[in-house]
Amino acid sequence: LIEDLRTFFRRYEGASVDGIERLVDRHVGEFMLQKASAAGVRRIREHRAAGHRTLLLTAAARPFLRPLEPLFDIVIGADLQVDREGRYTGFMSTPPLVGEARAAWLRRYASTEGADLRHSYSYADSYSDLPLLRAVGNPVAVSPDSHLYRYARRRRWPIEEWGMSKGTPRVRFPRPARR
Repeated sequence: LIEDLRTFFRRYEGASVDGIERLVDRHVGEFMLQKASAAGVRRIREHRAAGHRTLLLTAAARPFLRPLEPLFDIVIGADLQVDREGRYTGFMSTPPLVGEARAAWLRRYASTEGADLRHSYSYADSYSDLPLLRAVGNPVAVSPDSHLYRYARRRRWPIEEWGMSKGTPRVRFPRPARR
């Protein structure tokens, strides 16, 4: 998984930090929010209305998470390395939180903040998130991969399907510049 992320983030080598921020603010952010799972957004809002702290722990690049930040109290994503000219190098500046690292981060956060993980919820879609799901008292498999689906069924964990919103978003991405 980490090697896949490294390969993916290499695509951003040479991209301007300001340019990516503008792209997210003007185009990608609206697209993401339009395609977001309505059930997922509803659940996040229910947790917030109940006074729960909401955290997003993901390996996605932090610049692309900005549109989701208003939904959560804390957003943790992959930090991309930036050179002196304000361009991404194509490398991560710190290792992403995946697998056991997510669970370790959550346990440390809970200890620091006085949160009781036995009464906490976690939502995940991948078997690689099993340590995170095991760390809480209320794990939920969401649109799980086949391995997580089988594991969740054996443990009688809730399994929910949160599809992306249907239809074509109103936002159209700009055409690439001709070279």
